[in-house]
Amino acid sequence: MKPAAKRVYVDPEPRSFKMPSGDALKLLTDRGFTTETIQKYKLAQTSDGNEIAVPYYKDERLVNIKYRGVKEKTFRQEKNARPTLWNRDNVPEGHDALIITEGEFDAAALGQYGFDAVSIPGGINNSEWIETEWEWINKFKEIILCFDMDDAGNNGVGPVVKRLGEWRCKRAKLPFKDANLCLQNGVSKIDIAAALVSADDFKPAMLLSASEFTEEVIKLIEDPQYLRGTPTEFEGLTKYLGGWRPSEMTVWSGQNGSGKSTILNQEVINLTNRGIGCCIASLEMKPSRYLRWAMAQYTHKQYPTAKEVRAAMGKIGQNLYVINSASELDIDTIIDLFRYAARRYGVKHFIIDSLMRVKIDQGPGKELLEQKNVCDKFVALAKEFDGHSHLVAHPRKGSDDDERPGKVDIKGNSHITNIADNVLIMWRPSEELKEKAKSNGRADTMDAKLFIKKNRELGTEGSVKLWFDPDTKRFSEKERHITRFENGG
Repeated sequence: MKPAAKRVYVDPEPRSFKMPSGDALKLLTDRGFTTETIQKYKLAQTSDGNEIAVPYYKDERLVNIKYRGVKEKTFRQEKNARPTLWNRDNVPEGHDALIITEGEFDAAALGQYGFDAVSIPGGINNSEWIETEWEWINKFKEIILCFDMDDAGNNGVGPVVKRLGEWRCKRAKLPFKDANLCLQNGVSKIDIAAALVSADDFKPAMLLSASEFTEEVIKLIEDPQYLRGTPTEFEGLTKYLGGWRPSEMTVWSGQNGSGKSTILNQEVINLTNRGIGCCIASLEMKPSRYLRWAMAQYTHKQYPTAKEVRAAMGKIGQNLYVINSASELDIDTIIDLFRYAARRYGVKHFIIDSLMRVKIDQGPGKELLEQKNVCDKFVALAKEFDGHSHLVAHPRKGSDDDERPGKVDIKGNSHITNIADNVLIMWRPSEELKEKAKSNGRADTMDAKLFIKKNRELGTEGSVKLWFDPDTKRFSEKERHITRFENGG
């Protein structure tokens, strides 16, 4: 699995900073740091003395410099720097446990206590470092998270644990909010060691009292918008569906050429533009051919220039990942790839196009059971990562091309639509039917119609009229002066 385009990082030019003095030195010593600690971690000050410079090294190479204001608590860092764990080079090889803090001063404080630790490079909600440090982190059997003992730290630890793995993560509970405050308040090394040794496991709790969901239920009742997910590309679809909600699966269907894959790909572009990670298993089309369609949709041009393609890839490539296979894959392989994408790249939307290309045992009496197994695992993936699964499923062959397929017409096990949270069906009228509509005085000769046949959360169903631009491969809710319809998938 490869990203559509790799992000380019820039190492800062080596520069000379001064040993902290004056107000900069006072800030560090007030925080309990000794001269030895300041020198060990190469903490310095800028030439004007207004900021403390905290250098980041990776394999002895300077990869970033973070700056902390002396008089005011402000932060900045080098532009386009590679997200790197601070102090990683000082953690000896062979350690079973890796200690991760929320700030450089907290990691330095633990280092002064005698415990080598690293710090995340940005805010608690920025997890880009997981991707860039993935191989190095995986050398450790255990990860102890020393995030701040406040609401931000408590809320931020969950997503990190989900990606790093619950089986190896622990949460240390310190006597004060963070390790640096412990140092300033004279907490002993013995107490710090005890907090690290007794760090809490993240054991999954499958059985809970109903009362433990009280606040969540109140939130759902008091804030109806909570039930509305990420807006879709189309106002009409968002109106009925309410958006793409987490932990759900949507089934897309429609006859060959109806445009189901095309409109789904358009939704992928919508999500990546919003900074939401997507991973697609386009098993009916090679990645390069799929991305060619994506470029037309993204640039709104049938033939974008090479410069425009590179610029577009540079943007969507940060959030779009494709499984490099145009042949059948078994569901376990697909789920493993999706799970990797979710943990390492933070992907939230998973697309399989289509169910017919998922390798299953088609022996007597096994095909329908295997389809159920595929759907069960795909739904479980969405719930595991609080994401959204999209499955393309073909309909049974109708009596004629103009027959509008319904939810019960989807080919295969009925479990496909039963387990789905949403069922969307694309329908394209034939040219003959469109001409007939014109002759009857009807002006709404749309190119396609998207039917919402199931909406478990809101219960609203309906349809959205669509017009298609064959040059840009895009659907629109506004009528265009186009008389032809190109095969949309």
